[in-house]
Amino acid sequence: MTAGCTAWSSNSSLTVPFPIGKIGATVTTKFQVHERQTYAFTVRYEYKKNDQVDRARVWKLAGGSIRESPGKWVEPGAPLKIRVNVSQQVDGGERRVTEKIVERPRLSSWGAANLDAELIAVTLARGNYVVTAVSLDEAPSFVGARTSLFIGRAYRGK
Repeated sequence: MTAGCTAWSSNSSLTVPFPIGKIGATVTTKFQVHERQTYAFTVRYEYKKNDQVDRARVWKLAGGSIRESPGKWVEPGAPLKIRVNVSQQVDGGERRVTEKIVERPRLSSWGAANLDAELIAVTLARGNYVVTAVSLDEAPSFVGARTSLFIGRAYRGK
């Protein structure tokens, strides 16, 4: 799946559907950065807003923390293996900025209708970029799940 070019600054974000259930599932999108900033590339798991049953289902699917015993929590992460490649478009070609394989991404934030697992964070200068994310393993439990690649400013606290 390929998404079009979107221009944005540190306050903008981009979300592209990324069906990660099958090996080889790929998403590629081009975007333009107007402001030097650190951007996070994240797997976003969506659920029905304010639906605690659906949230619990997606939490388990995404490998959210669970209580193993009193006072002991474990965070297994999602049973996924994803390669992320970010390149800058220069002089009619591409220059790789970073490439990383992430195994068992762990949840990093959540909201009223989604859970997020940050894959990588990269500081990007002004320019045109392309990101490609590829699912490297079969993950049959994710078939039909609403998942996407989310790109936005990396939050690193105050």
